Amino acid sequence: MPGLPQLSTLPGRAAFETALGAAVQAGRAFLLLVADLDELKLINDLHGHPVGDEAIYRLATALQEAAQGDVYAFGGDELAVIVQPDPDQALRRVQAALTSWRTAPLLTAPTVAVTASVGAARFPLDATTARGLYDVADRRMYTAKRSGGGRLETRDSGTSPPDTRGPRRLLEREAHQEIIGLLVQHGGAAEFLGPPGSGLSALLDYAARLCRLGRRRVLTLRYLPALTLRDEPWLHAGTLDGEPLSSLDGLHDTPPDVVLLDLKAPPDPAFMAALTPALTAARTVLSFGRPLPSWVRGDVASISVEPLSREASSRVLRQVWNLGPQPLPPLPEWAYTLCGGWPWRLRQLARMLAHDAQRRHQDLPEYLAQLDDTVRNRARRRLERTRPDLPADVHPLRGRLGELGDALTRLGPGTTVTLTGPSGRGKTRLARQVAAEIPSSGLDLACWLDAHQTASPERVTAALAGLLDLPALDLPALQAQLAPMNLLLVLDDVRPGSGVPDMLETLRLICPGLQLLLTAQAPLGLPSEQVLQLGPLPSDGAGSAAARLARTVAPDLSDAISTRLAQYSGGEAFDLVLLARTAALHPEADWIMPEADGQERPGGVTYTWTRFSEAERRVLSMLSALEGPVDVLAVQRLTGASDLLVGALLHQGHLQGQGVYRVPQLVARLGRQAFETRPAWRRELTRALLTEAQARLTGTAVKVGPAAVSDLRRTTTESILRTLVRFPLGPAVNALLERIADAWLNEGRALAAWELLEPLLDRRGVSVALRVGTARVLQALGDHARAETLLRRTLKHARHGVDRQSALLAYGRVLHRRSKYPQAAQVFRDLVPDLPPHLRAQALHQWARAMLYLGQPDEALAVAGTAVTEAQDTRTEGMARNTLALVLVQLGRTQDARTEFGRADLLLSSVNDTAQVALNLTGLAWTLMLQDEHLQALQHNERLLRLYRDGNARWELANTFLNVGHSHARLGHGAAARSAYGHALSLTAELDAPSLEAEALGGVADLLWREGRTQRASRLYAAAQVHPGHNAEFEMFFAHLRALPCPAHVPTWAEIRAELQQELTPDIPSRPPDNQVVL
Repeated sequence: MPGLPQLSTLPGRAAFETALGAAVQAGRAFLLLVADLDELKLINDLHGHPVGDEAIYRLATALQEAAQGDVYAFGGDELAVIVQPDPDQALRRVQAALTSWRTAPLLTAPTVAVTASVGAARFPLDATTARGLYDVADRRMYTAKRSGGGRLETRDSGTSPPDTRGPRRLLEREAHQEIIGLLVQHGGAAEFLGPPGSGLSALLDYAARLCRLGRRRVLTLRYLPALTLRDEPWLHAGTLDGEPLSSLDGLHDTPPDVVLLDLKAPPDPAFMAALTPALTAARTVLSFGRPLPSWVRGDVASISVEPLSREASSRVLRQVWNLGPQPLPPLPEWAYTLCGGWPWRLRQLARMLAHDAQRRHQDLPEYLAQLDDTVRNRARRRLERTRPDLPADVHPLRGRLGELGDALTRLGPGTTVTLTGPSGRGKTRLARQVAAEIPSSGLDLACWLDAHQTASPERVTAALAGLLDLPALDLPALQAQLAPMNLLLVLDDVRPGSGVPDMLETLRLICPGLQLLLTAQAPLGLPSEQVLQLGPLPSDGAGSAAARLARTVAPDLSDAISTRLAQYSGGEAFDLVLLARTAALHPEADWIMPEADGQERPGGVTYTWTRFSEAERRVLSMLSALEGPVDVLAVQRLTGASDLLVGALLHQGHLQGQGVYRVPQLVARLGRQAFETRPAWRRELTRALLTEAQARLTGTAVKVGPAAVSDLRRTTTESILRTLVRFPLGPAVNALLERIADAWLNEGRALAAWELLEPLLDRRGVSVALRVGTARVLQALGDHARAETLLRRTLKHARHGVDRQSALLAYGRVLHRRSKYPQAAQVFRDLVPDLPPHLRAQALHQWARAMLYLGQPDEALAVAGTAVTEAQDTRTEGMARNTLALVLVQLGRTQDARTEFGRADLLLSSVNDTAQVALNLTGLAWTLMLQDEHLQALQHNERLLRLYRDGNARWELANTFLNVGHSHARLGHGAAARSAYGHALSLTAELDAPSLEAEALGGVADLLWREGRTQRASRLYAAAQVHPGHNAEFEMFFAHLRALPCPAHVPTWAEIRAELQQELTPDIPSRPPDNQVVL
């Protein structure tokens, strides 16, 4: 369009790569932004490419003005910006620009709302190479896009949203898209009907994107069954303009333009009645899945979603198989008939066929052609098309008669029975059967609820109230009704963290005759809970329950094949049904690889390596090379094995364990021998180990559920890392281990980190950064002497550059911890002039700390103020303000110090730096002690004790115990003070912590002085004065002890320990005196 700037004026990829490489080579801190326009394809399709071009250029202009850096364009709609000065300010300006730009109209299309997703990465904090930095920024940009777009992402999140890098492809749905577009633009009501898996969710997603793009106010609601009206339970699945919906109240004043309903079941009249005002006022109402009642909104157009054609179905298979340009024969008639043209069934079939082709070592086109011939030759078999509006067949209960009788025996008034096992074991089906078998004559009321869909405990009571025709929130009336009843409550799929288990105990108090039948993947830990764990179906022999189930699903299967399928599935019903349906396509084929027959071989070795197939040998060899057991998901990701192959190995006993699995010893010996002769397997496993470890590191902070699941994840991760470090240590492995050390330190797993890293210190290829990280681990363990030795050795190899500077910084910190304050101050003083800006502030605040302990508070104040001014990131500024606060405490400006501690806490909390937040809290507690606010200081120290105990931070734990002892001593709690000092000294005996030893001596001397025992107090104080850990902070806190008489003989530390053992109790009292505060 004339008058608009052209994208060709922006520098392209070559210029960007040159500029990025130069910025990395310079070694100064900078920021990289990668931006991508949201919904560009939709904009181009609906409004034309000139509108899309204007949107991209407007984005480039906004980024250039906000970031004040050079903008580069490549990839059609992708932009990059390199920001050199003041990255933090640039990030704030970019965030503000994204917010304001959302509402700015385009010249060519004023009604179009345009947003962008931006990812940010810092050099060298996030990566130290150009490619690595770009990958981090690009990954964060896609994270922002998957989270809804229109946002700036500056860090990697623990939980990643589902990958939707492009909108879901709506094959053969162009007519439906056009109808939705007209309805959104001009108004009206329509219902789109089809079975589950027919693409309705993709259509709803398309409608929501259209509304956002056209600046429409859109309300999206998902209706689930078994929910009640008064509690408005559907709101947990509702959004208004993309934000979670908390109430319907505001919709009466400002009704939405468009209402999108995702109806998973026929809607309850009460549900529709509550929405009637919004439905009536909205210009457009679209329903997906179920018809709208005619009384809700006049004329409603009813549109049926038809199955895909054979051509489109072939395209679905191509997407699932990721064939690219590889030729694929037309979809056979039998496959299309079997799936009915529905996308979900097509994907299910595609995965099963891909597994079988992999097992047979065939290319997919060759495999499909051969399979088509097999089926075509069996003209006697006729496959009938499944009616799309009927639910999937429910097979009868098989192989569970024992569990059925056991559950019925255990159930009774006042009992709780929980059926446990992984998904697909048949817990829900068994629970239905148990509920049906209970005589109704002995029950006053029976209720079945899906606990996962119910979502919160209050809705369980609301559902019960609805059955009794009571108000949902009238708990007294509900209690009166339930108290005399014999009630059976069946809750399916109860989650441990949902709050439902706690509510059930309350419900049992209300109703003593309550019978609870629950299904869950793991025991819930309820009092008096009886756990009935469901194992796999019996799968040995043609008459086994699993084999009978296979023949029920596919009657044409022979006994031999159904038995083999039962064995391969391991008795897992869900897997068995999929296997049987696929095997039914050609039941006379040799479907399963030959098993090791278990007969003893010469020499007593049961396993013969040649009996395994090539696929089995590859998987077993790779697993034999691992240094520990791993879970099933890791088995698949490390080896690329299919579900089918893993199930076979588990069933045949070639993988052994519970939750985590390893190869049996005899097979492992053969596997390791084979692994050493196959370099390709070694390279493949190395790459897979690195990829898996990186993926697990990204999810380090994820809460993975029950403790048992967390333990399995941790065991697997440690096995992967112990294996990975056996291979050559390249740059990628070094970088990974550096991040692992940081992550495990933050999790309080310093000892595990040391056990992993210690064997590497004498190996070649260990980076300077990894050695510095290992020294930090030693510091966390309190072994400062070994950390100092390691850093001295590291400095001999790090001659120049950023590596030497970071090693010197760590070396100065260790010297400070070892009370070598003059040497530490000298290291930081010499280091400051040569440091880049992002490291300079760190050295400055450490220098200020060293001067503070040398008794130079005025000089420390100036240096700490400079550190605050020059800090270039939030974390460094928070640490510098903490140091400034400590200096202000030394100068007697305690109120100013408390203000700085508060600012530091806000900064450090915003970046989730738990260790520095705790350190800052320690300083604040110290300030409170100086102001004689000891009770408040004790509260802070109680929190610190919990943090440091959980994190195994022994130096910090000893320091906190000392502070607790000081407060108790000044409050007159002698027993509690002795106990705290005893704990502190027992910890310092294991640490290299001179300053803590001196402070403990001063603390006990102060306690004895307050008790009137002046002679012994003077001996301890004199010993502290000559102790190597004596510093200016000691002199300030114990200044009142200077008046003590000087003893004739000043005892040494070794002499004074015997006196301390007489004074201090070994353990904290189990019950403190009534007037004392003990943590």
